[in-house]
Amino acid sequence: MAKIVVGDLVCMYRRKKKGLGIVLEKVDDIAQSAGIEKSFDEVLGELESMRDRDYKARSAYKQAVSESATNPEFVKVMLLYNGQAWNRKPKKAFVRVRWFEQPSAYEMTDLGKLEDWCPSDWLKKL
Repeated sequence: MAKIVVGDLVCMYRRKKKGLGIVLEKVDDIAQSAGIEKSFDEVLGELESMRDRDYKARSAYKQAVSESATNPEFVKVMLLYNGQAWNRKPKKAFVRVRWFEQPSAYEMTDLGKLEDWCPSDWLKKL
């Protein structure tokens, strides 16, 4: 697939309702942009090692990472897509999309939001 850049018209090609949006902002390494002291791989490695622990330990770790960041919104987005058991391939590159037609949603998201962060490999240029 072609590389997505700011200003591209995009859709979520694997969804039943693909949607239509324009890329407003692109971040190649969300952990670095969030201002976390640890690297992306270190954060994911520690989350993976906590997978068998209880929910409180994972939640406390996520809260600590979020509080230490200069941009907590990026940490929230990074952990939403990378801190889950269903994620097989780590998502590092994200884009902010302004949706003209929203795609169908698998995850619990606010369907009223017109702008949303999503992994760039989930999108396709139109």
